[in-house]
Amino acid sequence: MTPQCHDPRWKASDSGRGGLPPASAPVRVLHAVDSLTQDSGAARILLRYEEHLDRSRVVFDFLVSGETDPEIGRALTSKGARIFTAPPLKARSLAAYVVFVRQLLKEHGEYRIVHCHLPNAALFCLGAARSAGVPVRIQHSHCAGSGGTVLKSLRNRLLFSLIPLCCNLRFACSETAGTFLFGKRTDTNLWHVMHNALQPEDYTPSPETRQSVRAELGVAPSAFVVGHLGRLSPEKNQTFLLKVFQAFHQSHPDSRLVIAGSGKLEQSLRRTARELLPEEAVLWLGIRRDVPRLLQAMDILVMPSFFEGLPLAALEAQAAGVPCLLSDRISGEAAVAPGLVRFASLEQAPGEWARMIEETAPPHGDSRGAFRAAGYDVTLEAEKLMRAYELLYRDGPSAPGGKGDILK
Repeated sequence: MTPQCHDPRWKASDSGRGGLPPASAPVRVLHAVDSLTQDSGAARILLRYEEHLDRSRVVFDFLVSGETDPEIGRALTSKGARIFTAPPLKARSLAAYVVFVRQLLKEHGEYRIVHCHLPNAALFCLGAARSAGVPVRIQHSHCAGSGGTVLKSLRNRLLFSLIPLCCNLRFACSETAGTFLFGKRTDTNLWHVMHNALQPEDYTPSPETRQSVRAELGVAPSAFVVGHLGRLSPEKNQTFLLKVFQAFHQSHPDSRLVIAGSGKLEQSLRRTARELLPEEAVLWLGIRRDVPRLLQAMDILVMPSFFEGLPLAALEAQAAGVPCLLSDRISGEAAVAPGLVRFASLEQAPGEWARMIEETAPPHGDSRGAFRAAGYDVTLEAEKLMRAYELLYRDGPSAPGGKGDILK
């Protein structure tokens, strides 16, 4: 059964699909995500925007096919958001997922915008939205590659090729992510960049916080800390990270590798770490809710990913003044703060990466101005996004403003 949680100010039966809400009601946008958890990059980005919405104008609701963190769920619903839990996006339950979404949208005529963050599931999510008569159907690209086995890659490419059948507006976190999923941007193949924005003030460098976090972690004040944030999954290439740190640790025995995140590869990565390094050299922190604070303890963030759309972790590190060593498979757009980012080839040996870590400049400069200038201040970006949703809600994807860059 579809959950019943209609906005008391507007019921679907009042005007049916296609009508505008009463003047007192905000625009409600339904975001389709795989999960609402701290280790979901897309969810974290949306939650950051959600915190900076004027909820008298725009409200985010969520269609979740996986897990919802109870704390996140309580925080959202306390602010008036709705969370709908759909059947999982697995082969055996795809039909049930489509039926659920179609029924949900038919019962909730207020949803004129569905914003999907699941490229593999666009056909099912936005396809159901199209059949339910939703006029604005947005597909959002967060990645710049398709990993897994050859069969999974072929499956994904097929599913990606079907996206134009059901979406009529396209967003991406970066130029690289947009080109990957949608093709080169032209006047006839238009997509819009919605930055992975953040609140720069949350990351202001603090010597006192650095000392405090290191003490909590049991890290000496003089120790060099290599940091890594992210889901423990194949595309993040964390086995290579461990080999890089092994090479670095050989000449810096008091150094520490701090890994914050969880995922299906955690146990195998822990086994690899025990084979390569002393047990005390690697700190496994799991999912953290205090990333801005944790970053203060780091001397460098290392991300040897096979592919990324635009890694939020790298942006957060720069906002905190932490230098970054990134794989050259990551878009150059990730370099926001001048002088804080260096790219390295995965063809280079772990020892070469270790040498580049040794060449890292001291961390923790103030880079807030650079983030605002580059369009990554979430306060400013949230206002742009609200204006875009209001325009799309009123006039649809073919609105005059929808032909240009609606997020400028």
